[in-house]
Amino acid sequence: QSRIGILISPTISRSKIREIEIYWNNVNIMPGDKLSLFEQDSTGVHREIYTVTPNSRSGFQKTGVLAEYVPSSNLSFVEKCIKYEVAWLTDKKVKKMECLKTQPNWMKERKNILGPLKIKQIFLPGTHDSAIYDENGKRRSIISDLAITQDLDILGQLIHGVRYLDIRVGHYPDTKEIWWTNHGPFYRSVSLKTVIDQVKKFLDNTEEIVIMDIREFPIGFDKISDHHKLVSYLENEFRNYFLPNNYGWNITLNEIWSFGKRLIIGYENMEIVNSRTNMWPCVLHQWGDVKSTEQLYQHLYKIETSNRNGTMIPRSAMAELTSDLKNILFNRLRNLREMAHKVNLNVTNWYSTIWQYTANIVATHQTQDKQTIETYPINLINCPNNKKCTFVEHCPVISNLMSYNLLPIHRFRQAICGYESIRPKVCCNMDSNMMNSFFTEKDASFTRPNLISDCGKSFVHGDINSIGMYPFVARIGFKSNTGEIKYPCNGVILNQYMILTTASCALAKSSNYQLNSVLVGEFNIDTDPDCTSQKIDISYIIKHPHYQADTFTNNIAMLRLKKSIQYTVTAQPICLLSQNEHINTGMNSILVGWGKLERQRESDKQQFLKMRIISTEECMKYYNQGLATELCTIGNDVPCSGYNGSPLLFKQGNTYFLLGILSYGSNCDMNHNFPSVFVNVQKYTTWILENC
Repeated sequence: QSRIGILISPTISRSKIREIEIYWNNVNIMPGDKLSLFEQDSTGVHREIYTVTPNSRSGFQKTGVLAEYVPSSNLSFVEKCIKYEVAWLTDKKVKKMECLKTQPNWMKERKNILGPLKIKQIFLPGTHDSAIYDENGKRRSIISDLAITQDLDILGQLIHGVRYLDIRVGHYPDTKEIWWTNHGPFYRSVSLKTVIDQVKKFLDNTEEIVIMDIREFPIGFDKISDHHKLVSYLENEFRNYFLPNNYGWNITLNEIWSFGKRLIIGYENMEIVNSRTNMWPCVLHQWGDVKSTEQLYQHLYKIETSNRNGTMIPRSAMAELTSDLKNILFNRLRNLREMAHKVNLNVTNWYSTIWQYTANIVATHQTQDKQTIETYPINLINCPNNKKCTFVEHCPVISNLMSYNLLPIHRFRQAICGYESIRPKVCCNMDSNMMNSFFTEKDASFTRPNLISDCGKSFVHGDINSIGMYPFVARIGFKSNTGEIKYPCNGVILNQYMILTTASCALAKSSNYQLNSVLVGEFNIDTDPDCTSQKIDISYIIKHPHYQADTFTNNIAMLRLKKSIQYTVTAQPICLLSQNEHINTGMNSILVGWGKLERQRESDKQQFLKMRIISTEECMKYYNQGLATELCTIGNDVPCSGYNGSPLLFKQGNTYFLLGILSYGSNCDMNHNFPSVFVNVQKYTTWILENC
């Protein structure tokens, strides 16, 4: 696409500050064409103040015009052009026009597009060392030249479109304000209270979502208690603004908006993150430690083309040069403003053309030297190598399914790889035979709304308890500080990377044990391990956003694995019921897992127990009325220990379907045949498929 725009140069000299530069990219200049810079006066009249005739398709031109400084106190929370415009003029018309403008509400304005997406799927503008700013260019010293990273204060950055802030905090217990922002131990900028007040003002006046990472702690953090004091201060100051870390990075923007808390605070100390539930893990910074534009390109190329499917933690490409002692001593890169000026136009062009569908967060020095939002597309997903990102109407498979109203909405969302304006693009395999990948086979009357077409298969036939009879079950492992692993609960295999279990299992807390891994292909726990078992570490948890631990409401979670399960006779994915199938009272089912049954000792071998579905009304006679009772069963025996998360299966023909996962039940002290209460997995089919 052709693009023109305005840059505010970050460089400063004795005679020039905030010089306006015009840039153009991929423009086809014809005889008589020109690019003109216009200034709007106080009466609203635009006057041409500079003209250039490009002699190449892409380039930039310094104008000598110095932009008027507009403090954040004079900016509004409505998108607005700020005095200057650039126009591509022909003999007869204005071919293209862009202005230097604010972007205070760009997320809200794109809410219908952004809402279903996760933070990792969105291109977020960010700044590095966000609080180290000099708005009017008056801080001039050797130290400040190598410390100042921004031209706008925090509020100004946010109003111009930045949504990721990188804040470095120092602790000064002997000063009136004890928390300050720093660039290293030697440069102190503004108080943390100043930053907090500006972030709160922005959130009070918009519906935007902001990520603020607290990092580095260059001075005054000698003890862990110093970190706890800072977190308590942040929690108190932002008590009506921050979103607790109960949901994980897999949360969608719609879910964040629905909670009404739109500030995510990251903290660069995992001991604090693990003990303070309001702090999130920080965004992953991807530094290149490079000294030239060419080296920066190679660094960004490497990270933007690498496989990042294994983690949901957002990442920030640190798109800037870094200096070292030799370069500082010999002044080779000059100051940070000069370093930013060397690369920022290139960064803008790279991310608007080459990497527009792979980027997540891009953090830079200086904010106004690029058209922050206009450069950045929305929903930037890298298609697999065998697929092409194209408009829906250019993809025969998807357009044909849509024409017959046969494409479920969650499948369509999964296929989206980007937008041009508001037109969606999809990852498309141009082979028409790929239509099969959107549909799964039928087995009798049961459809399979799964990502795996060949599911629910057992290769051991008959009613016998033997290895491989129920290859769908996984054991959930918790590792102690000494390396011992215990398996107190279970789950079920959805696909090669995902295990379904209860949230009460996945989020179980212990002072000595932490969630660690899953074991699939296991049968006899006394044989350590079985020759057919696979132990795989867990990457992260996807908890249902509305889980309530006290009532077991929405007690469901998924575990994303670090590497794939190898399907064997003892490890297979289960099938899910479609939404239009009915689970009827009296229906026979099978519970599979390890643990203790009420009428026997704990068994070392995988056990199955025949169960019968009972009505919710009958089930509630045994339990507190406030507890969730989605699906209940009763059998000849009662699972009472170690079966949390175990699957309840139904067999149709030769295929097993998942009805539920065990949520709660008998505590082994009862003499009655108490019902077992399950999560009704069918209710969560859409959520599972959208997050798988």
